[in-house]
Amino acid sequence: MTAARLKRIAALEARQPRGRPNFDPGPAAIALLQWFVANHEAIETAKACRLPAPELEPESSWSPAMFEAMRHFDRLAARLATEAEREAAQ
Repeated sequence: MTAARLKRIAALEARQPRGRPNFDPGPAAIALLQWFVANHEAIETAKACRLPAPELEPESSWSPAMFEAMRHFDRLAARLATEAEREAAQ
């Protein structure tokens, strides 16, 4: 290799960082753990839910298909509730 090329390689190698940058994940990990614990406690005490529920649309704005689907699921929920009551009584 030529002298200019060797000089260029030496300059490029000198610009390279020496090892990894120092980063301590401790404070970020502690803050994240505290957040998880606070959320878990809120869920356990029923002060929060896991997923926020969107606002419900008024029934007057439902399409006929949506109205029928909701009636179907209401009947299904009622049937499952009566089955659960029967199993609990036995």
